[in-house]
Amino acid sequence: MGRRNKKKNRIIYVTFLVTYTIMKQLFNLLIFLAICVVVYIVFRNTNIVEGMETENTNTKNGIAANAADYVSRLTDIVAQRNDILLVNKYRTDYENAILKADDMVDILMLEQVLSINTSKPDHTTFEKIATLNQAKDGLNKIMKALDSAKSTDGGIFG
Repeated sequence: MGRRNKKKNRIIYVTFLVTYTIMKQLFNLLIFLAICVVVYIVFRNTNIVEGMETENTNTKNGIAANAADYVSRLTDIVAQRNDILLVNKYRTDYENAILKADDMVDILMLEQVLSINTSKPDHTTFEKIATLNQAKDGLNKIMKALDSAKSTDGGIFG
């Protein structure tokens, strides 16, 4: 009977050692992965410039010497957009769409006013109304841009 207990205890001890070793290795693996993640996060957006060099000034913004090229690219984009929209051909349809959108904003504003909780009024409804009012201002600016395009017979911006 003593031999069985020794054998049983030995099996338990060996099982414990194996489990402990596996857990220790998994813990070490997790630590290694955590360090890798931290290193990745630290270095992924770092712009490392070696020596006394400066960053590449050949960017796509309009700063300094790039301004003329930037204006040229913007002009090309505006021309492409005007060609896509065919403002001269579809101006009336665009004006009608803007007017309907303006009507929709009016209705949405009215719905917001009529949905104010009179037992517990709060500012969120008024914020929504203010946002819709900004949308109306944007629609008015678009309509003015279409009208100016009509008078110049060019694109919206040209």
